[in-house]
Amino acid sequence: MNIAEPAQTQLLGIFETGVKRSTERLTALSKMPWDIHIISLEVGSDEVFRSILARDAREYLGVSFSAPGERYLVMFSHESGRALLDASAPAFSRGRPPIPSMEQSTLAEIANILIGGLEGELADRQGMVRIISGPTTMWSTKAAIYDQVFCELPPMSQMMVNVMIHISSPELAADCTLMLRLDSLNANFLLNSDPDVRPVLP
Repeated sequence: MNIAEPAQTQLLGIFETGVKRSTERLTALSKMPWDIHIISLEVGSDEVFRSILARDAREYLGVSFSAPGERYLVMFSHESGRALLDASAPAFSRGRPPIPSMEQSTLAEIANILIGGLEGELADRQGMVRIISGPTTMWSTKAAIYDQVFCELPPMSQMMVNVMIHISSPELAADCTLMLRLDSLNANFLLNSDPDVRPVLP
């Protein structure tokens, strides 16, 4: 798929606006500011993203969500997950031993809040209700989580749009990575919903 540069910039702007809503929600939850550091887009191939993820051999919690023609993923390291829990759910750190299943469930809900902000922006632009699945969680390396979550939507078979977003909170010493993949039909829908520019993907 060949998306002209103006259309790629337009898509990035849509996703950036959505993730701003997500970081606002996370800031309210954790009582600490969160900033967007990286937002990048690949069309068709995801080789660059795969290369970036493969450089990190640490274990992460991956939380994934799906919708027709779309997949969403949020990844937290152990350290960032703990920092988020301490800030957002302090009962976990007040004299009680950690319960892994409860920690994982709470982080999945935090991931749901993040994705909800982004999804809300897409729904507002399209003027429709968008329903995504409940969270699925897994622990592994970033590369392994990515492969498992996105294997059902191969990047070349349906000309996918791949997006990577990195956000962090210096005050919490925490960060996380958000990723999404959507097919050309959904990408067209987003582009055509823009009130100012209406490019069409081939």
